[in-house]
Amino acid sequence: MMKIVFLSIAEFIQIMKYFNFRKILYLVLLFNIIGFQNINAQDNDYGSWTSLNFKKDLSKTLSASVGGEFRTRDKFNSINSYNVKAKLSYDVLPFLKAYFDYKYTNKKKLSEITKKNNYIPSYWSPRHSFRLSLKGEYEWNDFEFSLRERYQYTYQTSCSVEKYDREIGERIDNEYVDADSDNILRSRLHLKWNIKKNYKPFVSYELFNNLDDWGFKKTRFKLGVEYKLNKHNSIDVYYCHQNDRVDMNEHILGINYDIKF
Repeated sequence: MMKIVFLSIAEFIQIMKYFNFRKILYLVLLFNIIGFQNINAQDNDYGSWTSLNFKKDLSKTLSASVGGEFRTRDKFNSINSYNVKAKLSYDVLPFLKAYFDYKYTNKKKLSEITKKNNYIPSYWSPRHSFRLSLKGEYEWNDFEFSLRERYQYTYQTSCSVEKYDREIGERIDNEYVDADSDNILRSRLHLKWNIKKNYKPFVSYELFNNLDDWGFKKTRFKLGVEYKLNKHNSIDVYYCHQNDRVDMNEHILGINYDIKF
């Protein structure tokens, strides 16, 4: 029977010894100073992404995974969303992989004031995403380069939410939120440094292009490290800076734990 070893406090301390937080902090500070994400144009928020994934090789070229993620915002004080997903990956060529995955997300929408001066409290908004990806990889010395192109279709379901008249302070007829959808092309460039067998720093930059109106929706920059605990367990710890063109900038601390059967 396969033995799965989970992350203990002692192992976590060992991982922390490998981090050079000063260098990472310098890089993050540099990107913010030069306006890498145009952060001066919008407000900033801070949150976290925590995910757990289970992976299984079905054959030499086919593998499957399931997992979930929990996200916070508002300086880590509020829930942003949670999701569950399932993915199939196929090795088309030694250097080329294809992915198909489905993700269900329940996102908490912020409260708002309507054009008629009515108040709508925060509510949950379910959505379904279908994604098809191709990723090419190239290794040079201790570096691993990859370029991933992903088409993403997301359908946001309709819902009826509470609404209040701000003048009299009483509840009125519910507000109906129409269903919506979008088509996104996501292009990500990823660089991993295989500095040690079980310790791999990485950096990535991703563009979200809205295919419905042909404009950039947001960008995402990541800087982190992948640490392999053993044959079946690995953990990613990273900083993410996400810039939404119509929303705010997000500074995110992320932890991703993978278990391979």
